[in-house]
Order: sequence, then C-alpha cells, then structure tokens
Amino acid sequence: MTKYHMTGTSLAGYEIMMMMVPNFRPIGGGLLTKHKYADAGCACFDSRLTAGCRTHGELAGRLIKEIAVSKLTERTRRLLPPQTSSPFKDEAHRSRTNSIAAAMTRESVPFTAAVFLLSADPALWKQVCQAICGNSIDLGKISARGIGMDAYTLLQTAKDLYHGGCRLTTAELCDPRFVSDELFRLIISAFVIRRYGLPIESLR
Repeated sequence: MTKYHMTGTSLAGYEIMMMMVPNFRPIGGGLLTKHKYADAGCACFDSRLTAGCRTHGELAGRLIKEIAVSKLTERTRRLLPPQTSSPFKDEAHRSRTNSIAAAMTRESVPFTAAVFLLSADPALWKQVCQAICGNSIDLGKISARGIGMDAYTLLQTAKDLYHGGCRLTTAELCDPRFVSDELFRLIISAFVIRRYGLPIESLR
C-alpha cells in the first residue's frame, strides 16, 4: 500500500503527484502514438496544432494546477507558457530521443519519460545508451561519478519517474539556486510526458 509521509505539510501536494504519476491512467489514451488526439486530454507537441488539441505548455499548466503550490504554478507558467509546443531542450535533444523511438510503445511510458530526461545531457546519454535493452533501462549501470549537478538531478528524477519515488522537494524545485530554469523546464516536461505521453509527431 502506498504511504504518504508529508500529509499536512507544504510538501504534501508534490509528494502526491510524484506517487501517483507512475501508476496514473492517462486521459483519452494519450500515450506514444502516431495519431493526433481530439479531446481535452490530448497532446499535440508539434507546431501544427489542430482545434481541440492541447499544447505541451497547456498540459504542463493543467498538471501543475493539481498541486496547488503557487510558486510552482508561477514558475511553470513563466517557463512553460501555454503556447509552448515542444518539450525538447533543442534539436540535438530531440535527435537523441528519436534514436530509440522504435522502443517507445504504449506500454513503456515510464521508459519514454526517463529517456526524455536522460537524453537531455549528452555526456549522461553516452552511459544511458549502454544501459538500454529494448524498452527498458538498467539504471543501476549508470554511474553518477564525474557528472555535473544538473546531470545528477536528471538521473535521480529519471529514476523516480521510472521506478516511482520522490527525491526533489517542492521547495528545491521552485528555487532557481537548486534547479535552474532549463532543468526545471525539463523536469516538468518529463512529468507531463509521464502523465499524458509523448506523441510520435514530436520526434519529427
């Protein structure tokens, strides 16, 4: 049975989100797919948005709203505004994720969310490639030795999304001294992918 340890504290909302995401049943089947969605729970991450589809930024706002932590909501709104269409850091990040797109299936959304985060750092990704087998990752093979603080945070958050857990606190996530703007954007994007999925159009 899942146990919550932060009930009644300011961290309760974040803990609940981190605990529920790994087992969340997506609305409207919004997992990795070849098709666009046409309801309020859909995600169209490319620039050709169609009527009724949600952008990546809209889904980020929708997800964070559930936590009801004002600083987290404000930072998400600033760094992932509703018009944000792509979750990727840059084209190189998209390309690294795309290199294993064939392994991403409807049943492997935890894998997809973890890969999204781990592929954001080129040096970390070199280790990750050796730990991937099919649509699974042996995260125990990835060494934290010699990687930067941001890469370490990406690795730990990927482990949380893949296996379930909660290492980052709400306070750390909201504080630019601990989590830079770029890192924050990637982490929230990974939460969105873990909840709603990553449509295949976004890999093109």
